Amino acid sequence: MNRSRLADELLYQLAFESNTDIVFISEQYRNRDQPTWFSDPLSTSAIWISSSRNIRVEGHGSEEGFVWVRCEAMTFFSCYLTPNESIQQFRTKIDALEDAIFNTQGEVIVGGDFNAKAIEWGMPHPDSRGRYILEMAARNGLIVLNEREVTTFRRPGYSETIPDVSFASEALVPRIVDWKVSESYTGSDHQAITFTVYGRSEARCRFSPNSGGWNFGKLDTERFCRALPPVCRLIAGSEVDARERVERLVESTMSG
Repeated sequence: MNRSRLADELLYQLAFESNTDIVFISEQYRNRDQPTWFSDPLSTSAIWISSSRNIRVEGHGSEEGFVWVRCEAMTFFSCYLTPNESIQQFRTKIDALEDAIFNTQGEVIVGGDFNAKAIEWGMPHPDSRGRYILEMAARNGLIVLNEREVTTFRRPGYSETIPDVSFASEALVPRIVDWKVSESYTGSDHQAITFTVYGRSEARCRFSPNSGGWNFGKLDTERFCRALPPVCRLIAGSEVDARERVERLVESTMSG
């Protein structure tokens, strides 16, 4: 929305005309006082359940730069990463997003204004932010939905770019159709992205905190390699003993 009052005023109309159930919003003009509107603490990203009769919210949460809502075995993440903060601040927010995705059950859809560049979503000159996002996406089994070279940022006098990116769990991708950048006037310098998710996925546990998952992106490989020789000598008993020792090894070498 880019904090546009006009975009805020057009939001209801656009959602109604496109028959949209869930709206991801970056840089909202304001937060709406209604139970189906969810925002991050900075008021830079939001999710609006515009058709609450069709969608049942099962949980929600947020951190700086993103907000998530869980509905019917899927969790939706709306994000905004400003281009004006340091690379370290950017990485801190992406790391927090990864932790939230990592601890999510079922399939995931992530969308927002990331202000990062990667060939995978159509930007010919990738940057370190784009690479960091792609590494996070790969670790979590997320696929880029964007069709290359379809721009989403269009402001007169400026180059058209693609800061707005959407991802989905690999298993969910075959059920996502009609991904497109809308040509409808939004009142903002960003175009809306729309797509449809068909069917309902059966809930499954994926790296749930109660099922003992590990985030290998945080593995301290030097500590892991130093610990390997003595542990290999210890793993000589029953299968249960070996599993317990391996689990202790990995947990002891996870950083963060």
